[in-house]
Amino acid sequence: MKKEKNLLLRGLAFNPNDFNSLNEMKISLLKNGDPIDRGSCLQVPNIDHHNMNANSVIESVLTDEKNGVLRYKKNNNKQSLAKYVCGDSIGANFYATRQYEPGLVLHLKADISSLVIDGRDFLYTIIPIIIKKETQQKYAKILSQSFGTKIVDYLNSGSKLKDNSRNVLFRLVDYICMDLEIIKAHLKSNVLIKGRHNTNFKSAFGVIGDIKPNDIIKITKSDIDVNAYVDNVISVRDIMKNC
Repeated sequence: MKKEKNLLLRGLAFNPNDFNSLNEMKISLLKNGDPIDRGSCLQVPNIDHHNMNANSVIESVLTDEKNGVLRYKKNNNKQSLAKYVCGDSIGANFYATRQYEPGLVLHLKADISSLVIDGRDFLYTIIPIIIKKETQQKYAKILSQSFGTKIVDYLNSGSKLKDNSRNVLFRLVDYICMDLEIIKAHLKSNVLIKGRHNTNFKSAFGVIGDIKPNDIIKITKSDIDVNAYVDNVISVRDIMKNC
């Protein structure tokens, strides 16, 4: 059976130290793709993609802690690193204009099994706080709008880890980021996340390994999407302040 491909967007700022023009940058991307060894990358948690229920994940988290399992592989390879992508134009255009000069947006397709949620600017901050402060019910509705209803199971089951170290809670988030059901739900999110470092996006991921030339559908100039809309907004700053 043919695997379903999902549309992703990758915003790339134009760095005049790397290219003389946007056109030169575009030609290079179409010819060479966007290899994993160029630019910054996301480390992929040392976990296989899964569909485990939340209680089973809690058991795995505690087992990993007991056995001293590393969160990330010691020696990085193409399957342990990912290129930053978004599921929406707001996020892609944000990253394409964040540094240097306005750049390009890669439109590409990737199978869900090659995606990992990028939780650095949101999930790794807010999940430990919510569990520690036992405010699951307060944020259940809006988080389920962004990550699907299964995120509520994680929040509720995560209460069993309330007295554990922050590193254990980070491991829980690792499992959330590799959960196929959560990934699918997050791809459809229409909630604007205001993350750490003033980031703005509706859904953020890593696509594992190289982005090959034939993965790229088209390349456009970065611009504000005047047709972009959101159903809701959630902010790291607000959660940290009011949790």
